[in-house]
Amino acid sequence: MSLETERFGVPTSSRAERLEAFQRERAVDRLAGRTVWCAGALRRGRERASGLRQHLGWAHDEGVDTARLDVHGSEPLKDAATQLESMLNDVAGAPLSPGRAERALYTERTASAEEDVAARVRPEDLVVLHDPLSAALAHAVRARGGHALWHVRIAATPCGALSEEAWTFLRGFTSDMNAYLVSWSALDRSGGPVHRIAALMPSSGVGFAKEFTDAASEDLAWSSLLADVLEHDRVECVGGTLHVRPTVAAR
Repeated sequence: MSLETERFGVPTSSRAERLEAFQRERAVDRLAGRTVWCAGALRRGRERASGLRQHLGWAHDEGVDTARLDVHGSEPLKDAATQLESMLNDVAGAPLSPGRAERALYTERTASAEEDVAARVRPEDLVVLHDPLSAALAHAVRARGGHALWHVRIAATPCGALSEEAWTFLRGFTSDMNAYLVSWSALDRSGGPVHRIAALMPSSGVGFAKEFTDAASEDLAWSSLLADVLEHDRVECVGGTLHVRPTVAAR
């Protein structure tokens, strides 16, 4: 999979200002006229969903609509999803070995997901799913003609056994994603913080990464990344489907 990286920051030249203006126009051109649904079921997922809506707020007056999509589930399903989220972080206190019971819960939720999206999601809308429970909506979103994107926050540490087990279980319920979004933070060569987001698209075999250091450039980075997804998430690659999964632990 090829990965193209782009850096965003405060423009320091007229050329940089023109490039930023172009990126803003491009993002609005791709995103306007559709709704970006920010979906979450668990606490952290809903927090990330709210954060994405804020990042896209600058383009609201340009016709880019966002909306919250709260995803619900039974208490046993929420407990299983919460434990899976902890396992993705390799911090589960009492590790769950997801098996037949958890698979049945997820299968039932996937089958009922049409109820969540039928009256809301339109063809070509984007639905960004922010946790392991909301990820169960992917098949229903795609059946409606929407774009299903799963956002995972990751840490720059190798996956452990718990994380691997969670990914193995979730793979069967996340293979319908149009794109996998990952976000993480690191330190640059000078020791300062740098933040990155990326979109990995199995159908086209390409990925795009955005790097930024401040809140203002983060807004544009997210908008640009979603525009990249719309351009490339339905382009078929030669050689079959790639099974994309981050190789570092989620958090």
